[in-house]
Amino acid sequence: MDRDNASDDTYANTLVVDFSGNETVAQKLADLVGGRVADLPEGETKPETADFLVILGTDQD
Repeated sequence: MDRDNASDDTYANTLVVDFSGNETVAQKLADLVGGRVADLPEGETKPETADFLVILGTDQD
């Protein structure tokens, strides 16, 4: 697991990006963190070894 800041700190909603192709697990993860499954936002970099990327939005404040 790695932790870093998103390139844009103004995401309103929490996003879960699935790189694994496992939509079921991605949706469960999104439900767990109160977010939604989404494509990798423009300007963000795909992590080299991650199966999922979670971007916490301002809805998590």
